[in-house]
Amino acid sequence: MGLFQRFFGGTGGGRGASPVPKVQARVDYEAGSQTRRTRGWNPPDSGPVAATSTAPTIRARSRDAHRNDGVARQIVEAWVDDVVGWGLTPRSLAREAAVRDRVHSLWSEWAETAGAAGEDFAALTSVVVREVLAAGECFVRFRPRKPEDKLVVPLALEVIDASRVPFDLTRTIEGGTIAQGIERDLLGRVVAYHVLDVVPGEPLPANGASEPRRIPAAAMLHVFDQERPGQVRGVSALATALNRLRLLDAWSDAVLLRQQLANLYVAFRTGSSSSDDASPWTGQPPAETDSSGRPIVALEPGIFEELGLGEEVKFSDPPDPPANQSFGQDQLRIACIAAGVPPEVVTHNWSGANDRLARVILNAWRRRVERFRWSVLVPRLLRPIWKTWIGASALQLPVDDPGARRATWRAHAWPYVHPVQDVSATVGSIKAGLTSLSAAVAEASGEDAETVLAQIAADNARADSLGLSLDSDGRKKGGA
Repeated sequence: MGLFQRFFGGTGGGRGASPVPKVQARVDYEAGSQTRRTRGWNPPDSGPVAATSTAPTIRARSRDAHRNDGVARQIVEAWVDDVVGWGLTPRSLAREAAVRDRVHSLWSEWAETAGAAGEDFAALTSVVVREVLAAGECFVRFRPRKPEDKLVVPLALEVIDASRVPFDLTRTIEGGTIAQGIERDLLGRVVAYHVLDVVPGEPLPANGASEPRRIPAAAMLHVFDQERPGQVRGVSALATALNRLRLLDAWSDAVLLRQQLANLYVAFRTGSSSSDDASPWTGQPPAETDSSGRPIVALEPGIFEELGLGEEVKFSDPPDPPANQSFGQDQLRIACIAAGVPPEVVTHNWSGANDRLARVILNAWRRRVERFRWSVLVPRLLRPIWKTWIGASALQLPVDDPGARRATWRAHAWPYVHPVQDVSATVGSIKAGLTSLSAAVAEASGEDAETVLAQIAADNARADSLGLSLDSDGRKKGGA
């Protein structure tokens, strides 16, 4: 027996070979074994395309929840408020200030009517983000415009509903495949999108086509949060919270209905009944009757009534609301966490958090917002729009400036949790060299430092011309 066979316990099948001992498989992870807690848990190991096959159903349910469920709506709007805010703006990286000013001025003028129907760019961005969160994805089409349209830049943006890209359009074609309405070549690159003229069920225009049109990928943007390699379509952020939100709404409605039903009756009179229509309480005919003709006895404060022989009154004793008030709050917290939003941000209930805990919660939430902003919104929407906009603009940029066609995106500033402490910390960071004035201005106000400094210089010059000496003037000794 050779060394190899001795080491591995086998002989390779020669004369006198001993059988290879069987190694019993050992499962070190309970999640991969069949125990009492995992028995019956056998989900399919679906691929990225098959796993999203029910995305249209999730999209319809998410949109319904966004329309009718206040919690679901607040979750989505909390995302939109902090991701978009008052809008994201590009800041040109051109070296020359005159070029930057020209680019910013041209963008501001174009952004006022950037949409195909004249919508504002910030409003379009909010619509896209809301659709990505509620529907799972959104499409944007570049619409070149003719010179006679008299636009500062001959380009418009059309936001396309995800329902217009047929989810069931999947087949093999020459040179590639079409999966869930998106066409790819043999290398997996997106080459086209197949888009319907209108959302299914909406009236078709006179010149509309019932079959989807093939739109080249260069003219379309597909915005969604990709979770898996090879994933083609997006899934709503509410997907993991929908069931719990629906059950929570049903539970809350049942509790309210229970209390309403319990309080329908105030008192019940038992005993002998009178043969005439006179009230046994007052001896007079009833003043009012209900829809079925039964008499209604009104109760007044301080009234004394004498009942007839054998009669008694039993007052209704409706049950109190469930004593476990924390159950609904716990379910609401779990639903918010499932959708990726802190419950405090959704409910605005900070009663259980001090200022330090609030900072921890907000910092974690803002980190998630920044991740979505810079891994989804900027690369899939804003950066391609900027590149196409620069190419379509009539602005002549200097070819020797590599930054003339590049830009970074500036979002709104986060509000201070504790203004005094936050501003002091920012000033200390600048003095210690831990950050720059430009970065501090952008973080504190969302403005461009160049613009802010120019405004400060103009204010100082105006104050000097009027002979004013302000405490805010940092040029004075001991100034800020």
